Amino acid sequence: MKTNYLFPHRFKQVGWILLGLSLVLFIVFLILPEGPDSIKFFDCKVFTLFPEKFMNWQNKPSPLWGIQKDNIGNELFAILCIVGAIFVGFSKEKVEDEYVAKIRMESLMWATYICYGLLIFCILFIYGFPFLNVMIVNLFALLVVFVSRFQFMLYRSNQLKDEK
Repeated sequence: MKTNYLFPHRFKQVGWILLGLSLVLFIVFLILPEGPDSIKFFDCKVFTLFPEKFMNWQNKPSPLWGIQKDNIGNELFAILCIVGAIFVGFSKEKVEDEYVAKIRMESLMWATYICYGLLIFCILFIYGFPFLNVMIVNLFALLVVFVSRFQFMLYRSNQLKDEK
């Protein structure tokens, strides 16, 4: 089966490394009292669209872009997590056949149903600022659920093959 939309198999190893780094960053950020803002190494000037001055509500003209000082720890975590999960979930397996493609598609469908079902639940029952946290978690949930189920189903199918 021709799968032009998948990354080469070697990207899977890179993806696991990136996911591991993002997990380490996540744990460090949880432990630190101020989160990533505690690590001054991540402080730098960044190019930004819609800088903080943009929302000044005083009818003064302000730029649509600019340079501002920011701690990029959260951004680094998010990029590592997203790219790592995409590489792991969408890289070819050593043996990429129709069965693996079927598992991949079913896992993606399951992840979509679960994540959007939980999102609908949260839309109905969580309001205000806590909902922002729900949306942030939702950014990563689809990929994490997909990769988790896909890897579990591959593991389970390999276990069944070994028993035969």
